[in-house]
Amino acid sequence: MKLKERERSIHPYGKFRLLFNVLILAMSVSLSLFIILERIWDYPTILASIVSTLVSFLCFYYLKLVLQKDLASDISENVEVHEPVGGSKGRQTLLLFALILLMLVTPLIILFLIPHLWLIILNGIVSGAAVSELVLYFKRR
Repeated sequence: MKLKERERSIHPYGKFRLLFNVLILAMSVSLSLFIILERIWDYPTILASIVSTLVSFLCFYYLKLVLQKDLASDISENVEVHEPVGGSKGRQTLLLFALILLMLVTPLIILFLIPHLWLIILNGIVSGAAVSELVLYFKRR
């Protein structure tokens, strides 16, 4: 019983979600590598993959940190009354949600502007989200 509680405190979602993220990351990276190698090292494709992965990793990682800190402070204080979303934390969270929404809409816009880059950008976003989850898992260990 104590082992399960300790594991939950280390990572609240369990090992299934960790394995799922590793599988998603492996599939996304392998598809990105296939696309890059198929285009014989096309530099804009490589740059788009790296930039989209890095930007999505930073956004998802920071958002998860902010949300976990808010959740931990609410649990530790055992507060039932929530403050309105008007403070600086609320603005940061809304700004990050808007940024993530923009990142998710970007591949659709790119689909019409530069069709050969939309899949690589979408893979970069998925990879960045999976890597952020894995970094949080290993950081909490």
